[in-house]
Amino acid sequence: SDGVRARVVEFTPEMFRERMGTSFHVEAGDGRIALRLVEVSDERTSGRFRAFSILFLGPADRALGQGLYELHHDSLEPLAIFIVPVIGSGPDGMIYEACFNRPVAP
Repeated sequence: SDGVRARVVEFTPEMFRERMGTSFHVEAGDGRIALRLVEVSDERTSGRFRAFSILFLGPADRALGQGLYELHHDSLEPLAIFIVPVIGSGPDGMIYEACFNRPVAP
């Protein structure tokens, strides 16, 4: 069958820290957009969940709306990540945030 094969990836701060300052790419309607990884927060635990976030910087003239995007990086398989434009973006570029939560192991 020609079904889509999805692979579950456990996102960790370390997998992104190793790629700090590098570019991920998104295919948008009008071409490819580069998003540079500029920040990875420390993982914190709240209740039964661990959480961290990452920030990307994209071009100021090609904004992406909030949504699920397939991000490509030279050293990773494509990743489906929900990103949100952040208030405070400016002439230097658009800032996007992705937040990750996972249950604390019992």
